[in-house]
Amino acid sequence: MAKRSPGLTKRNELWHINKVIKGKRLYESTGTSDLKEAERYLVKRITEFRAQLIYGERKSYTFIEAATKYLQDVKKKSLDRDAVTLKAAIPFIGDLPLEQIHMGTLETFISARKKSGLKNSTINRDLAIISRVLILAARLWRDKLGNSWLLEPPLIQFLKSDNRKPYPINEEEQERLMRELPAHLQTMVLFALNTGLRESELTGLRWSEEIRNLNILYCPVIGLRIARIALCL
Repeated sequence: MAKRSPGLTKRNELWHINKVIKGKRLYESTGTSDLKEAERYLVKRITEFRAQLIYGERKSYTFIEAATKYLQDVKKKSLDRDAVTLKAAIPFIGDLPLEQIHMGTLETFISARKKSGLKNSTINRDLAIISRVLILAARLWRDKLGNSWLLEPPLIQFLKSDNRKPYPINEEEQERLMRELPAHLQTMVLFALNTGLRESELTGLRWSEEIRNLNILYCPVIGLRIARIALCL
C-alpha cells in the first residue's frame, strides 16, 4: 500500500489537505479519491499558499470568469467550437476557483461526456481547450496588482485514443459504399479507391494539368482510359 504524504487525510472517499504552513492552516478538499492526483494537488497548493503568505492575498478567479475572458480575448476560426466545449464544462467546474481544477475535479465532466456517447478523441479536444484556458490564466492574464490569475496550470492528462486504424475495404464494402453515393461522385470515388490518390489531389485536378501525347492505357477496373503519366502532381 502506497504511503500517503504528510498533510493528506481521507474523508468520505476524498483526500483532504490539513497542513500548517508558517503558522497558517491550509485545509481544503483535493476533490479526488486518487492518492497520486491528491499528492500532486497538495504540492501545487503548498506552493500557492506560500506565495500568498509572501506576496499577500491573491484574487481568486472562477473557471466561468476565465472561460468568459477566453471567449472575449482569443481570436481564432474555431472559437465557436471552443464555446460549445466551455458551455458544456460550466455545469461541472464553472463555479470552481481555478486553483481547484485538475484531473480529479474534471472526472465528473469526463464521465458525463462519455455517457453522452462522445469518443475519447472528442473529449481530448475538450480537455485541450480547458487546459488552454488554464495555461493562459497562469502565463498571460494579470490582475490589477500584476498577479497572474493562476499561479501554475495543472497537468491535464488526455484519454487513450479510441480511433480505429485505417484498413483497406473489401469488395462487399466497396459495393455498399458505391450504392450510397450519388451518380456524379461514383466515378471519382472509384478512381480514388483504386489509385489511393489523396483527397486534395483528387478534388484539385484540372484539365490544364493534363500531359498530352503519352501512351494511353485502359483501366478495366474503373472503365476509364488513363494516361501512363496522366497528371503532374
